[in-house]
This record gives sequence, C-alpha cells and structure tokens, in this order.
Amino acid sequence: MGDSLRMMTGCRENDKESDMSLRERKFWNRTKGALLQVNRRKAQQVYIDVPGALQSKAANKLANAISFQECVRKQMLALGRVRPFRVPVAIEIDFTPGIDRPPPAIHSLAKYYLDLLQWPADGSANDKSRLLLKDDRQVKALICTYWLGVDHYNPGVRLRITTMNNFVRDLQLFTTIRLGEFAELSDDALRRSGYADAAEGWDIESLDDPLEQLREHITDKEAFVKVTSVEAYEVHRMFLQQLCQEKFLKKRELGPEVLASVLSPYVGGRAKTPLQSLNSLVASMGRQWHQLIGIDLGPSAVRPGEGDLFKKAVREKLADVRQKEKMMNPLLTTIGVTIVYVPPKNANGIDLDNLARRIIPFVHEELHPPSTIAHVSKAYGAVLASSDEWAERIRAELKSLNRLPQYQVSRYQIFELPHCDTDADDGNVHLIIHGGLGSLGPWHEADDVIRNWEQAVAHY
Repeated sequence: MGDSLRMMTGCRENDKESDMSLRERKFWNRTKGALLQVNRRKAQQVYIDVPGALQSKAANKLANAISFQECVRKQMLALGRVRPFRVPVAIEIDFTPGIDRPPPAIHSLAKYYLDLLQWPADGSANDKSRLLLKDDRQVKALICTYWLGVDHYNPGVRLRITTMNNFVRDLQLFTTIRLGEFAELSDDALRRSGYADAAEGWDIESLDDPLEQLREHITDKEAFVKVTSVEAYEVHRMFLQQLCQEKFLKKRELGPEVLASVLSPYVGGRAKTPLQSLNSLVASMGRQWHQLIGIDLGPSAVRPGEGDLFKKAVREKLADVRQKEKMMNPLLTTIGVTIVYVPPKNANGIDLDNLARRIIPFVHEELHPPSTIAHVSKAYGAVLASSDEWAERIRAELKSLNRLPQYQVSRYQIFELPHCDTDADDGNVHLIIHGGLGSLGPWHEADDVIRNWEQAVAHY
C-alpha cells in the first residue's frame, strides 16, 4: 500500500513537472517570452570601441598593444564583465583606417586584435588572466568589415562579441518574426507579433533588368556611337555591367534564415548534414554563374606540408573563376566573402583568423575587387578624356585616398560548422562571393528586423 501510494505521488509530481515544462515552453514561444529572451541576450553582448590608428602584428609596437588592452579592460569593467568568455563565440570587428599612412590588409588585422583579446601584451606574470577570450579556437563565427573610403577622420576598431548560442538564437528569431510563428492566443496578436519589416532602402530589384539592357546596348553599339562617341558608349556599357554585378552579388549572400539552419547544431539542433544542405542551397541559388556563387576549396591543410598545396588550390580555383565568368571581369563593385569551414575529424582545426590569411590574399590577387566605390570610378576615368570635368573630380578624390589599397574585399565572414559523420574526414572549406558594403551582413539584418519587431510590439 505504501509503495503504491509513493508511486501515485511520484506520478502526480512528474505530471506537474511535465505540465510546468509545457507551460514554460508555451510562454517562451510567445511574443512576451521572446522579448524577455532578446533582452537577456542583449545584456550578455559585449561592445568595445577603441579609437586610434589600426595596427597589425607586423608593426609589433608594444605600447600600442598595451594601450589597446587597457581600453578594452576599462570598457569591460564598465559593462560589469570581469571574466573572459569560456564557450564558443561569435565576433564582429569593424575596422576604420586613417588615410595618413597605408593601412594593413584586412586579413592581417583580425589575427593581431584577436591575440590582444587573450594574453597580456607585455607578458606580465602578475596578470595571468585572459581578457575577453581564453583561446582562438573559441571563435566559431568571425565577421570583419573594412570601412575603406568611409569616416577616415575617426579611425579605430569596434568589436561586438556574444556566445554562439545567442548569435544563432537571434538568427532563429529573425525567421520566427518574418514567418509570424509565435504561439499567440489570437490571430490579431499573431499578426502584431509577426510584424517586422526592415527599413526599405534603395532596391536594385526595382530597376529594369540590367542584363537585358546591357545586351541591347551592345547590339545597338554602332547607332549609339554614331550619336554620341566611343567613350560614351564604353562608359554606359560599364555602368550596365556594374548594375548586373551588383544585382547578382546582392542575392548571393547567405541570409539569417540559412545561417540559422546551418548553425543550428550550436543550439542543440538536429541538422545532421549542414554542409550538404548548404551545398544544395548554393547550387539552387543560380545555375548560370554557379562557380562564382560557391567555390569548393576542398579540405584545409591538415598534415604537415599541405599548407602550400591548399594555397595553390585556392589560387587555381579563383583564377578559373576569373577566366570563365566574363560578366564579373573586371569587377566594378565592392565584394564580400563568406567562408564556411568544416574542421577535420581526427586532427586539430585551424583558427578562423589564420584560415582567412590562406584565402583572402588570393581573392585580391586573382579577382581584383575594388576597395572603394572611388576605385571603381577609376575604371570609368580611364576611358574618359582627361579634360572631362567628372573624370578630373574622380582623380582628385582618388588622390586623397592614394594610401588605401587598390584591391580589397570590403567584408569577410567565416563560420565553422561542427564536423558530422557524413563530412569528409579531412573537413572542407567552401567560399561564397557576394556583395560588399551594400550590405552589413546577416547579423545586422537580423538586428534590424528584431528592432522593428520590438517597436511594433510596443506600439500595440
């Protein structure tokens, strides 16, 4: 009798726990619960803003490194953070160079600053604690933007750091908001919670098809030149080619929904083959220029001596793209790069900042991406008469930016996927080329939608 009573009591307690768990899940799946989670994730993010000239490891100036770390430490204390992150993290770094001297290349900057977020720069024994990171391998999402040609009178470094769990949760919330998938009590509440349209900017989709216009322009070359000039024809042809490139590349970047799905294992998702899913998606995004959309670089260097082989493969595949994709050569717009990395199964992986150093320089060498819109204009100036007023103005602007690199990606982002059983034992590296400074990336896109959703919910 006593055993039966205890069993019945235990069952009732389990039922209560189950009911509580169900009620909690329903609460967190509603708008109010989602808002509370968003605020919690915001409070856990760390923002650091350090003004001053950009540095790289090659400069090796101890005083600058110590000054940077002191600034970071002060801002950490102001945010109430005294310990480094100990779990996988996502890091966004914005670099704004000055124009008083040639700035470092984008792929060399992350390595230097990520190192400074760990050990004390002077190696002092009295301060063994790390700053913001315990190890480079914690970084599973690295997003770097180079603000060339923008705000050079206020150079500096701005960082945003959060856990991978929070990063992916924000991407997932973006999808939930867009689809209106909250467990609300009424259709009206569902509509209100699901409202979140990002601010509309200039949409290239609203233009007529530039590819069709380019074809017509080339067909009508003789008549166009007869009315105007060869130079005017060539400038207009380049302008239409630029529009084609911008329209195509704008569509190629992975959006928040895709990243949320691919990175779901970081939040306990059941995606068994995220890389295969990504490859299928990339293939479906467009068949005409598929090689430019996604470039399979194979495994990264795993064994000693394979580093040079990997670099050679990167160079050859990018050169192949340049030769085959005539519409994209020369590049007349800024570009960004996304690298998706699957580490090897039975070997140490590579730090994301070091992986960038094995790929980004060859993107510059083979594809010649213009670093700024002013550098794009340089190509137009080359076909205009030297007395042309517009060409003279462009040359004057370029002269003021003559210390900036001619070729540079505007942004690169690297995401590391957990290795799955279906992945190659040596891992894989996938490169995706997309638009540059016309977009701030999926994290900012998610931020915009979440912010508008919060405002809409507060309004109601």
